[in-house]
Amino acid sequence: MRGAQILGSVFVLGIVVYSMGSYAAVYMALLPGSHRSDPAAQPLAQAAPEVAALRGDLRRLAMQALAQVPLCVDRDAEEDPARPRGRVLVWDVEQNDVSLAHGCLPKDLRVQSASEPCTVYLITERQRSHAIDYQLAFWSGGGDAGVKGFRVDLVVCAVDLPSGQARGRFRIEGEGPPRMTTFEKGTKEIDENWAANLKRFIDVCVKGPEPTQVWGPMRYWYQHCAAAKDAIAECERLGSLPALGDFPREVAIYNPQTDRRHPASDNVVGLAGLEDQSVLVILPLEDHVVIDPRIRRGRIDTRVALVAFPGAQPLGVYQVQGEAWPLPQDTHEPWHSSRNSRSPDYQLTRWIHDLLQLKRGLPKGTILVRPGETHLAGTLWLQGPGWRDRGKN
Repeated sequence: MRGAQILGSVFVLGIVVYSMGSYAAVYMALLPGSHRSDPAAQPLAQAAPEVAALRGDLRRLAMQALAQVPLCVDRDAEEDPARPRGRVLVWDVEQNDVSLAHGCLPKDLRVQSASEPCTVYLITERQRSHAIDYQLAFWSGGGDAGVKGFRVDLVVCAVDLPSGQARGRFRIEGEGPPRMTTFEKGTKEIDENWAANLKRFIDVCVKGPEPTQVWGPMRYWYQHCAAAKDAIAECERLGSLPALGDFPREVAIYNPQTDRRHPASDNVVGLAGLEDQSVLVILPLEDHVVIDPRIRRGRIDTRVALVAFPGAQPLGVYQVQGEAWPLPQDTHEPWHSSRNSRSPDYQLTRWIHDLLQLKRGLPKGTILVRPGETHLAGTLWLQGPGWRDRGKN
């Protein structure tokens, strides 16, 4: 009887140890913001078999996109992501090949033909930093495993083809290698699952970030912005009015792709309060890189829609002319370099400030848009994730 009790105790102890180990692994996978359970990237031959036949064509696309990388300005990976125009190609500049992360994307998003419009996401930098020294589990003898774990940060530039539009430069920060892992004998280094991080970034580009949680007085601000978004089609039908005059002097700048405040809001004086009823909502619709070869300069123009409240009155669509910058090939510095930092948000901020100072007219640097020239309302380009009212189930 006593022998049976001992065996029973040993069995229970084994279950407890196993459960603790299993619980720890599950707990790490479920930590907020943690993605340790992401599957490892598979070889392209298995994950994206079409690449084998297309590799030559995909390399030509990547080289066309690579030529535009110096024109990519720094953007925020979550607040101002690069929504793809068409399908997607992920290219690793260092490896000079299609990235393993390309195979993590669903087939209907991956490029299937070199002739179709696409956005190329180029991994231009990969930064590894030592984060952890692994220890063997006690059932394996304990002590130093002789294996180092590395965090991997990426810099990714997005370029549309065939237009050659440089969409931006994004820093995708790693979360660090898994705290618990298994590895084969002879392994000395383990990188975090950077391919899964890149896939999540592209998911945000395609669908927008997680919906914002909204409560209390914030509802009024978001309700105004949602109503303004519904008025974009009428703004496009109007095109640009010859002059603006009778409009609210408190503004909200709303990104219709993310359903959040636009990053340009950070520099604007005169933002509307959460409960203001008289508001001018400014909706940036798209950016466009314009190159003037005669003066060897370029700029980034921003097209915006304006909607006034109360009443969601459409006030048209306008193109904000960006500042003319020397081309990178002349300065030998890309537009994102520390000594040559460029941001279209600054020009948009100046345009808004000038607009608010006018009694009537249009700010300097406004390019008129013909009625019906823009057709973005109701398309996937402006489809955002929406927002969630925390006061409702």
